[in-house]
Amino acid sequence: MFIERLVVLRGAGEMATALAHRLFNCGFKLLLTDVAHPLSVRKLVSFSEAITFGQQTVEGVTAVHISYDFSLQTFEKSRNGLFKEQIQKTWQDNQIPLIIDPGLTLTRELFNDDIEVVIDATINKKNKAQTNPGLAPLVVGLGPGFNAPNDVDVIIETNRGHDLGRLIFDV
Repeated sequence: MFIERLVVLRGAGEMATALAHRLFNCGFKLLLTDVAHPLSVRKLVSFSEAITFGQQTVEGVTAVHISYDFSLQTFEKSRNGLFKEQIQKTWQDNQIPLIIDPGLTLTRELFNDDIEVVIDATINKKNKAQTNPGLAPLVVGLGPGFNAPNDVDVIIETNRGHDLGRLIFDV
């Protein structure tokens, strides 16, 4: 059973997987997005491996790669409908859908009105993904490279030490 608020996580590496795992177990409806060739280091504990293998289970939580078929000979609206149905079926199966959509273009096209939170967990050290507060009512940046409130509403400190997990609202 999900809290009917969509949380979109940009990135599916180790840090994003840890966050997704926790949010999923708290009942949030999640959608993971990543690049076609993820750079995660700890592959066995990264949902990004679902892009390669179709699905990845980490401590009892499964992420499933839903691939967008550009070759379908259907109208784009019909193709988007099929894609959205696959994502919704994944939620019904109590799993987390993962799609290749680093810019959130397709995600916003399909779910724009449903997105409550966007979390950029790409750990890029720079705001390469052009994350901005206009993406959702709440936009969170994980780790360095963000400027609150210009890029995100809040930053979560990921550097080890006394400030780990601290919320930063103004940089």
